[in-house]
Amino acid sequence: MSTSLTMMRGRTNLYGFTLIELTLVVIILGILAAGVAPLFAGSITTLREERATRDVVALLRHAGERAVIEGVEYRVYIDPEHDCYQLVRTQLAEKNGNTDGKENDEVTLRLPESLHFLKPEAAWDSTRESFYVPFAPNGSTGFATIPIKVDNGDTLRITIKGTWNRIEVESS
Repeated sequence: MSTSLTMMRGRTNLYGFTLIELTLVVIILGILAAGVAPLFAGSITTLREERATRDVVALLRHAGERAVIEGVEYRVYIDPEHDCYQLVRTQLAEKNGNTDGKENDEVTLRLPESLHFLKPEAAWDSTRESFYVPFAPNGSTGFATIPIKVDNGDTLRITIKGTWNRIEVESS
């Protein structure tokens, strides 16, 4: 009977792993995961920054399109102090007797925490005390540069070049 127990023990060792082997594999996998995790975290932050920049550009393009389609001036207001931006249909607000340019259905969009508007080179609205980019019904646009500072030190520049919604994004 002792021979059959030895044979059984021998067989189980041939087909399985020891606790030490399993522990070593788990430790190696943990070390690899710890090294790769920061790479993924950086990628996610970069994706958020790219998406936020695309969202600002999309809103600028949308404002230009709406101005032409509806035949009224639209403005995109940039608030560097609060890192937010708004789309406003100016003529409707004036028709409703609201002279400050604000609308009842205005939506304020905010940049993610890792991005910050710097002082833009754009028109200034003294009533709202805010910078803005105007979009006229004939398709023309005011020239403007909207710098966005990234927490990692990079600066993105959204440049609006005047006619037919020409918008460029540069990184520096």
